[in-house]
Amino acid sequence: MKKIVAVCVALLAMISLLVLSGCEVSYDQAEVDSMIADSVAEAQAVKDSEYQGQLDALNEQMNKIADELEASAAEKEALELELSTEAEEFVGEEITVSLNGNFKAVIKDNDLTKLFDGIVEFDGDDYDAEEVINFKNSFEVLTSAREDSEFGAEAYIGATAKEAISYKLVLNDLVNKSLITDDEKLEIPFLGTTISIVKVINSGEITILLGDETYLNAGESITVDGKVITLVKTGTNGAVVDVDGIQAMLITGKTEKVNGIQINLKDVFNDDGVEFDSASLIVGEDIQMTIADADDFELFGKCEDECFFEWAINIGNKNQYVGIRSNEIQDDLDRDFPPVKVGNSIFLPNDYVEINFAEVTEVDYMSIELSFDKVYADDELATDLDAVILKSGSADGFLIGNEESDELYIGYNGTVVIYYLDDDNKIIDATGKSIKVVNDDFKLVLTAVANGGFTVISIGDIDIKTKPNAISLGANAEEAEANEVIYDLTKNVGTSDSDVLCDNGVIIEDVENNADNDEVVLQIPSEEVEATITIA
Repeated sequence: MKKIVAVCVALLAMISLLVLSGCEVSYDQAEVDSMIADSVAEAQAVKDSEYQGQLDALNEQMNKIADELEASAAEKEALELELSTEAEEFVGEEITVSLNGNFKAVIKDNDLTKLFDGIVEFDGDDYDAEEVINFKNSFEVLTSAREDSEFGAEAYIGATAKEAISYKLVLNDLVNKSLITDDEKLEIPFLGTTISIVKVINSGEITILLGDETYLNAGESITVDGKVITLVKTGTNGAVVDVDGIQAMLITGKTEKVNGIQINLKDVFNDDGVEFDSASLIVGEDIQMTIADADDFELFGKCEDECFFEWAINIGNKNQYVGIRSNEIQDDLDRDFPPVKVGNSIFLPNDYVEINFAEVTEVDYMSIELSFDKVYADDELATDLDAVILKSGSADGFLIGNEESDELYIGYNGTVVIYYLDDDNKIIDATGKSIKVVNDDFKLVLTAVANGGFTVISIGDIDIKTKPNAISLGANAEEAEANEVIYDLTKNVGTSDSDVLCDNGVIIEDVENNADNDEVVLQIPSEEVEATITIA
């Protein structure tokens, strides 16, 4: 507005100047008004153009901020979805151990919320009870360095003894077992369903009733195992049922087999007229069974051959429980129940709980290759040397004192000597110095000593017998021998026909084939490898 006023003032001043200077001004008022209007319009256009430019710049800035806010909101939404999905995917317990470790643990409802911990009602009283899963130290990680050589470079999990895994419904408050009858059942949660104990024969043998309860009105039917079961009518303490044309009288609280189908009459509702009769039934081919401690567990179906689980029962005067325990050993791939590898699971019956071998530590491997060759005199090496050559897949795979190298030479000239190749390709004496194999955060001590006619090179827990002057791995060149590569002092792996996975994650590659060529190849992890299971 100020600019428009200024233009008008300037125009009037110009006209006045022309008048004062003696120039003839022939503008009438209309022309002056027109000139002023034109000037005002021109000034307004300039102003509008400037404002529009400012407005466009402001809009561009606001659009940019809006885009950034939208992207930020999308990222937040994606993160929330990811976290929500992760939460939905896993709710349970996680256990991580080393590759020579075991999963010994007791899992209760505070670890796995689906497990029951609460009150069981019986004979008018409340009894504290809980579901408990127990892993003994015989449920462990299995590797080719300690168990079956066929495991190769993969880790497995499994039971190395019977009873390694157990599940129990534990009665923390003792129940008077003599009060348990058909009429006064002890109902307990069990592996995701409910079973009723109707008789205690002795502390390790019981009769149970299982199955879903069905409610029928008189005249209504259900089909079980291909047979039609119809409620005909009820009485004060019983009912009449029809199973594919065969009728029978049932007593409340009792189980009877009618035309091949077991039926338990749980409760009846009787009023004047059959049309008002109804009953609660438990129906199935096998709804009542007598079981004893150590019997095969076949509650949810027959085992194809052997049963992995057996019953675990004690309804005595103390430590009362009903449960299952594992009854197989899983230390070999040829077992009826072999161990499981990463991504696979062991399930409790009824798929109630999944024990999943979730993962092993993800690492980057660095190779160490051992072979034989002659090293020619140079720098600090005064004479030619028949040597064991150790080459690292990384430029800093060997740490000699404070120096790094990717190549070591180990020989024997009456005593063990060690050299390394420095950054200038000079051969430097390393005899007597501290030497380590290094991959990122993972370090192993390397030593070489004379022992029993061999130059024994030790890298961590791996001992390799060499004869540098004979260019031989072990006693005989080009012939694999079991004791020329030893793990953890006692495990001879020199003739293993596959990879060997060690407890820390080091892999001895294709041992026998390499040993036949007087070579050893190691894969060194960037950190110690561990195994993780989840229980959900």
